[in-house]
Amino acid sequence: MLYSYVALHTIRKYIALGLVEWPGLQPGWLAPPLLLLHCLHFGTVVAGTLFISILRTLLMYLWVVVRYSVPSIAFVYIVWELVQEPRADKRSKNSLKTSPYLPKHPATIVSNSDLYSMEEIVDILRNNGLESYSQLFLDHAIDGQVLSHMTEQDLKDMGIRRIGDRKRIMLLLDMEKENSDG
Repeated sequence: MLYSYVALHTIRKYIALGLVEWPGLQPGWLAPPLLLLHCLHFGTVVAGTLFISILRTLLMYLWVVVRYSVPSIAFVYIVWELVQEPRADKRSKNSLKTSPYLPKHPATIVSNSDLYSMEEIVDILRNNGLESYSQLFLDHAIDGQVLSHMTEQDLKDMGIRRIGDRKRIMLLLDMEKENSDG
């Protein structure tokens, strides 16, 4: 059940930030499809085999159907959406990549942020709808190396008062770290 807790926590974070918008979506609906996608995509093995991981996911799906009254079509739709978005995102292997998580702005993240200058970091902020903080990042001399070590408290200390904007910047950092690890 650790997977379901992590999946639900992540989903609630995305919904709270307004990064996932599906009408009538209940966070519990996404846990089984996310776990199934994780098992298939990353080859997560539970108790020795991928088959058991998939079986465990399907059993969790049945539990969620009972718990949240999820229509079966919702499961299929959510899996389809989750499988399709990453494929559309793999258009090129440039250092700047479009993010599927911030649909209102053409989002970009950095694959090796340590190598980017202050101006390039400012461009990334602008591309993600955070242009109001461009001058602030320049004033504080935030380049890729500094940005990769920043915390949410650092952003608050810099003067970024809106929690939503701090969270969006941290989400960009999280996605960058996942991309450079993967």
